[in-house]
Amino acid sequence: MKQSIELGPTAEGTAPMANVFVVQNNISSIVAHRVIEIRGFDKASCTMLVGRGMKSQDENIKDLPFDYHFAHFWPRRYCFWRTWATVRQFDEWVIINIGEPFHAFIPNSRQFQYGLLTTHRLCRAFSYIESGTSAYFAAGEAEKNLDHPWPDPVRVALSFRGRLPLRECYFKDGHATAYGISDHSFPSLKRRFTIPSPFRNVKQYHDVEHLLVCGPIADVGFVSCESYISAIGELLKELTNRGTKSLHVKYHSRQRREPRLPYLNQLEAMFEECGMVVKLLPPEVNLEDIVASSDATVYTMGGSVALYGTLLGKRVVSLLPRMFRDSREVDNFYTRYPRLYRDIVGV
Repeated sequence: MKQSIELGPTAEGTAPMANVFVVQNNISSIVAHRVIEIRGFDKASCTMLVGRGMKSQDENIKDLPFDYHFAHFWPRRYCFWRTWATVRQFDEWVIINIGEPFHAFIPNSRQFQYGLLTTHRLCRAFSYIESGTSAYFAAGEAEKNLDHPWPDPVRVALSFRGRLPLRECYFKDGHATAYGISDHSFPSLKRRFTIPSPFRNVKQYHDVEHLLVCGPIADVGFVSCESYISAIGELLKELTNRGTKSLHVKYHSRQRREPRLPYLNQLEAMFEECGMVVKLLPPEVNLEDIVASSDATVYTMGGSVALYGTLLGKRVVSLLPRMFRDSREVDNFYTRYPRLYRDIVGV
């Protein structure tokens, strides 16, 4: 197994600069705060570019709403000057809101806005931070399993004028460091650092015994709502028959959007009638903290919690075999995940 590098005091440069972290989910938030702690950054120099309802855990660190999306920058055929205008607005936003030389800490991703951030004239360096399962892709692997292919090179060249790779790229050359949660993170990168013990041990979660993590796979059409409801119904029946007293449930953020899909109302009716105490967890609860703090059995539908639960040595049970008609459909679903993820989780 590849060993993580040891960072010296000047490993990321000596010139003073701001530290800008892109935080779009709980994992990237955890990693960002641990990087600030480990590197000894002055919190006043740190800014979190937050989206998807995230916010800093520390009032001494500035939060900056960052709502730019992949689609905002998608190159339009024959209208590349429109992308120029969008990129110019983005660059002005960076100048207005950051306004000084900075080191960018970004998830590894194909997202246009991250590439534009690292090629802004104020950006002096960039590092990767783990934000979930994408950190476990090997170089070149993610590009083979994309639902939406990268635009053609000519359109990229005309639209972004050399600031983004002409070909699909999850790992841009020239990073300072890649900060990961495990020794498996960023398997193809040499300059990497494993953050020790990033998850919190929270006393209020010690007694959690069963945790159901609801993924939005019915919402996006991977399985039917009927199969989704049936699989969870089978689980509830099994737990009740075993004398289980309580079940903690966490919805995905997509399942909290309005208008709600009708299957969620049916699901909650099942929770009320199952004979157990079912506790719906609020959005701000960090699943990984629950997994790290308890000996809960975790019921998943793929996703990062299956990965981190396995890495933490917990019992992780996939509900996907109950939702798909046969094992080939399950295997096909998992092709969108990194090979390393599949090896670790055992699917």
